[in-house]
Amino acid sequence: MAEDTSPLAFFAPHGQETLVFNVREGLPDYDALQMASSFLSSVITLASHVSDDEDNSVALAAMHLAEMAKALVDTVVESLIEARKGADQTESGVRHG
Repeated sequence: MAEDTSPLAFFAPHGQETLVFNVREGLPDYDALQMASSFLSSVITLASHVSDDEDNSVALAAMHLAEMAKALVDTVVESLIEARKGADQTESGVRHG
């Protein structure tokens, strides 16, 4: 898995790519995934309020899709945490061994 992000523009009004909003190059993957998870939590909360207030199947579908995406992101974050712990322990063992 790559260590850092590549630049990526988003929020493309009318299909036109813009660099007004973009993911900067070199952002550590772990940090990007944590922020994505946080944003997805906000989407889930917003969608759940809309779906509670109205009979809105589109909001409910968006909430479920965001929950699935968040589960995937959180799984990758946890995997990265465990991989780093393992690498740190291996490195400590090599130094002291």
